[in-house]
Formats: sequence, structure tokens, C-alpha cells
Amino acid sequence: MAAAAAAAGSNGKAPAASAVKKPAYMRGFLYYATTASNSAVAVAVMAALYRVRAGWLPWTVCACVPHAIYSCILSPRSRSLAVTMVPRFNRFSYHVMRWPLLALVYSIVGLELVLYVALRVVVRAMEMAIATPAHRELRRALAYAPDYASWLDCARALDASKGVALWQADLRSTRYNWPFVKGTIARLREGRANRDWRAVVIALRLCSRPNVAGIMAPQLFSATHTGEPKTVVTDFVEEIAASIQWLTKFALDEQVVRRESDENGGDAAGVVGGFLDPSSSSSTSSSSSSPLSTEVIIEDRFSCFQTSRELFAAARESYGRTVLSLSGGGALGTYHFGVVRALWSEDLLPDTVCGTSAGAIVAAFICTRNDVEIERDLMDDDALRTHLVCFDQSPLECVVHLFRNGVLYDKDRWLETSRWFANDSDASIRNITFLEAFQRSGRRLAITVCAKGKRAPPVLLTHLTSPHVVIASALVATAGVPGLIKPSVLLEKDPETGEVSPQAGGEIYIDGSIVHDIPTVGLKEAFNARFVVASQVNPHIVPMLYHTHGSAGDPSRWSSPRRSEDAWRGGFVVAAAELFLRNDMRAKLEFLREVDATPGWTGRLLTQNFEGSVTITPALRVRDYFELFKNPDVQSMPRFLREGYVRASPPIKKLQRAARRSRRRSMRHNELRTREEAAVATPRECFATSSIKHAYKRRVRWFSGDDYASRASL
Repeated sequence: MAAAAAAAGSNGKAPAASAVKKPAYMRGFLYYATTASNSAVAVAVMAALYRVRAGWLPWTVCACVPHAIYSCILSPRSRSLAVTMVPRFNRFSYHVMRWPLLALVYSIVGLELVLYVALRVVVRAMEMAIATPAHRELRRALAYAPDYASWLDCARALDASKGVALWQADLRSTRYNWPFVKGTIARLREGRANRDWRAVVIALRLCSRPNVAGIMAPQLFSATHTGEPKTVVTDFVEEIAASIQWLTKFALDEQVVRRESDENGGDAAGVVGGFLDPSSSSSTSSSSSSPLSTEVIIEDRFSCFQTSRELFAAARESYGRTVLSLSGGGALGTYHFGVVRALWSEDLLPDTVCGTSAGAIVAAFICTRNDVEIERDLMDDDALRTHLVCFDQSPLECVVHLFRNGVLYDKDRWLETSRWFANDSDASIRNITFLEAFQRSGRRLAITVCAKGKRAPPVLLTHLTSPHVVIASALVATAGVPGLIKPSVLLEKDPETGEVSPQAGGEIYIDGSIVHDIPTVGLKEAFNARFVVASQVNPHIVPMLYHTHGSAGDPSRWSSPRRSEDAWRGGFVVAAAELFLRNDMRAKLEFLREVDATPGWTGRLLTQNFEGSVTITPALRVRDYFELFKNPDVQSMPRFLREGYVRASPPIKKLQRAARRSRRRSMRHNELRTREEAAVATPRECFATSSIKHAYKRRVRWFSGDDYASRASL
């Protein structure tokens, strides 16, 4: 351009049209068009000059083709133009072909969805047709059971009418390693009977895996209405719990040590699991004991103590933590309170709770209160209904707010509404943070949010990663559905001054359900969560959580008494068609996400993982879809709570077996560690040695000498 201007200035004339630089795509088009026309003209001229017969024409064309290939592809100028044109054509093809591809795939998915719904309706009609009047009455009683005991009685009556006891008594199955389970039970019982702690440790070490021998397979719990597995699986879990308790008692019990000392001709009346009891030291000093036998007993007890503690520590790490994850779902999140009630009443509520969107409200409610406050507020229907007023704006107010601010609801009003659930309404604990909630209740709270952006990763807020973030601001951020609430910035509280300010960086967050509604991967990284109890209430996901073999508390009605876990709902052909349609729809949606054809964040909304190790879902009704943005009233609130309570009852048996093993190992490990710390704490000579083993021996010598009376005063 500068050269053209200079030429114009020197000659006093405007530059010619040919001197103006054309765009790259225009120059490329003209170049290729000129080359192609030159080749065509050359063919015509050669044919006219030589007046050749038809047989010569192919040779002439072949002579011109290499020239055209070189001019259009191989020449340096062509390559330089191709470098410019190919990326432009790539972007052009993406923007042009993206929408037809999206429309085509969505049309196919829509057709498959219609077929899928029709298939599910057929299965439902078949199940209702084969049900007897007695079974219908029992299932109706299950749906309206007031508590878990009543529900369990109805479920057992259903199982008895179908002869499920035959299946439970038969230990043979391809779903788990029943020979291993049977042999391990025998080895544990034999080891306890012979007081052989080493044999018990070896057997327990083989059971230090969460799903040992496949005993947690879903098919073992989905064959009964009570959710109970085979009898041998129940015996296996009980035997492991009993062996853990016996091993801990064997390492710490005073009577065991005294009995072994008497049998070996020694006197260790003051020895308690490797420790010496000062209250019994007088008898120790006055008796004629054998120091060698006492040393042997102490050595064996110390070895048992250390081995047991290492075993329980490794098993606790392997089992990890159990986490309750609560999904989003608008007003349907009220179902979560019923689920929490069921787990709380059976003492199965985990100490780590994760929530997303509506589920974050319930998670914050649990983790910011101590046990007394939970018992007071959780069982009060009126208190819950009074404060669940997130959708209190009238339709006219929503429309006005939409035109003025681009969203339906005011996030400042949501912030004030969420303070009661975050236990933040009292002036004494204003703006409670994640760390303060953990220190107050001892429970770990996790809330999922997502940074604004098409490919932004999810963020898991915890007391470890975001200790000073105000929980109420996180509740508003995780509810930031586009078009519903404006994306917001998290608030942080200064731990020294208590001043609240926006988080450093000012990053804007939206609803966490868009990316990770049930963040199993993030929970595993943050808390070593190996067992996730998911409560899923999203209205677009619940209908798709369908199990062809049945689920815990809802077995297949085509089952036989002896082959309950292998029955298909609706038969094999119908179940295969259902699986094909469901998996094919998911595969097509994942394809659209991979080619980046979906607009905005919608690509990740339907292709993420929505299930946990155990998934609790309500039985949604048609009217629930019309109450997504409506506060629960006097009529709907009891229904939400009852439905959540009833739907959480079937997995309780599975949760009890998982919690029994993990809790027992954790409790015994803490007991052994506490006893070890107490041993090192006294007497003062134990501080001088680095080995606890030598400290135990020094205690033996300390309390067994003749001059004990002179040293006791120290």
C-alpha cells in the first residue's frame, strides 16, 4: 500500500486497479482458474494444429496433465497458497457443515428416543399385567411406608411370596467367587478357635479390598425387595467384623495375656496387651515369675499389636471414604431431605457430603450443623418448608427481571435465602466458611461449581482447597443456571478480621451440574472416596437410569426362585433392544461433543456420569416436571420427604455391609493407635528411646524390679 501511494504521488495519478493487492483467497482462485484454462486451451490448440485423429487425442491430453498437476499442486507458488487456503477452508467447512450434522444426529436421536419411550411403556404394561393383586397391595404398602421397619416388613413379605429364600440359601452363583468366600469364613473361624492371630491376620489381609470376591456386585443385591444378598455373603461380612473385633481384643485384652502367661509358667499379671498395669505391679514384684516367659509373651503381643495396626491402616486406605453426593434438580432437590432422613435414622449418613446446585443446599444443611441441630431441623417439616422459598418471585416479577437483567431470578435474594441452610442466619456465625463448618460439625462439605466457558473444567470447593470461601456464596454460584441466575463470583472471609470480599482473580462460576453433577473422580482425588452414594433427582436423567436386571429393592418380575440375579426385565429380546437404543443415543451425543458440534455447554450436559456406587432415584410423576421452579407447599412437602425416604430404603442393606467393614477397621485402627500413644507417653524413660518395642520392654523391667517402690515415687 505504501508503494502504491508513493507511485501515485510521483506521477500525480491514482494507482491502476491491477496494482491494488487482492485478498489471498481471490488470488488463489484466479491462479488456479488461469492454470486450468491454460491447460484446456493447450489441449484445444494441439488438437487443431495437428488435426489428429481420435486416437491421438488421449496422448495430447496426457501430455498436458503433468503440466497442470505441476502448476496447480507442485509449484512453490501453489504450495504457499495452499498453506493459506487450507486453514480457511477448514474453518469454513466447520461453520457450514456443523449445523446440518447437528440436525441430522439430533433427528436420529429423537427417533430413537421415541422408540425407547415406547419400549419402556411396553415393559411397564407387561409388569403390571403379570402382577397379582396381593403383590400390588404389598407394593402400595411399600410406597407409603412411614418408616424403615414398616418398609422392611412389607419387602420381606414380598420376598417370601416369591420364594427368594431358596436363592439366598444357595451359595452358588457366577456373580461372585463363592468358593473363596466359603473358605475364608472357615479359616477365620478356625483361627479364632485356635487363638492363632497370625492365621486370622493372613485371612483378613486377603479381605482388604472393597469388592473382595465380588460380594458387592449389584446383581447380588437386586434379586430381593429387601436388598439383602445371599446368606453366605451376609455371614462373610459378619465374620470379618467379628474377626477384626477379636484381633483387637486379643492384642489389648489383659485377661488374654494373663492366661497365656499362666500357661507358659510365667506371671504377667500386670501386662495388658504389651503394656504393664501399675495397679497390679505389686503382685508382679512379689511373685517368683520367669522373666524369659514374660519377655516372650510381650514380644508376641507386641508383634500382634504392630501387625494388626498395619493391617487396619492398609485396609482403611484401601476402602477409602464413603461419600454422599446430591445432584441438582431444581425444586425436586427436596427429595434429598427424605434420603438424608433415611440414612440419618439408620446411622448411615457419611461424614463427607457433596452437593451440586439444589443438592448443595442439602449438603450445606448437613455439614454446617452438629448432631443436635440436625436432629432438631431435619425432622421439622414446617421449618424446611418455611425456608425453601427460592422460587418466591411471581411470574410477572420474573419477566420484568428477565428484561432488565437477562435472568429470571435475583441472585441477591437467593443469597439471603441460602443463609439459613448454611447455618448462617445467626449473627454469631455470620458468613460461615468451609473450614469453619468442618471445625463446627466434623463433616466434610464439597460443592461443585464450573468456571464460565465452553471447555472450563469443574471446580470442587472443600475445606482443603477453599477454606475461607463463604458457603452461602458457593450455594448461589453452583445454582447459576444460564438464564436463571447470573454467574457470580465467590466471596472469601479474612480469617483474622472477618471482612468479606470477592475472591482473588474474580473468576465467574456457573452451575456445577453442567459438567459434573456427580463428581466421582473429583471426590476420589480430594477425599479418597471409593464408595459414592448418589442421590439423583435431575428430571432429564432419572428416566434413563434403568437397570435391565432390576435394582436393589426393585428386582425383575421375570425372576425365578433359584435364578433371581439373571432375570431380564421384559425378557432378553426387549432388554437387549432397550440397551441398544440407550447406548446408541449416548454414543451419538458423545460423538457430537467430540466434534464440538453442540452449542455452548450443552455437549457436556447429557454425556457425563450421573451414577455412583449406589444410586438412589425417586419415582417421578408427570406433575413433577411442572413443579421444577415451584416452592414446596403443605401438600407436596410430605410427599417429597416420604418418597425420598422410601427410595433410600432399598440400598440400606448394601450400605450397611459396606459401612460395617470400613467402620470396624477404622475404629480398631484408631483404638490401637490411641493405646500406642498412651504407652509411649508413660513412663518418662520411654521418651528416651526411638523404638516403641524397646519402650515396652523397658516398662517390663521398670515394674518388675525389686526397687519398684523407690522408683514408683518418680
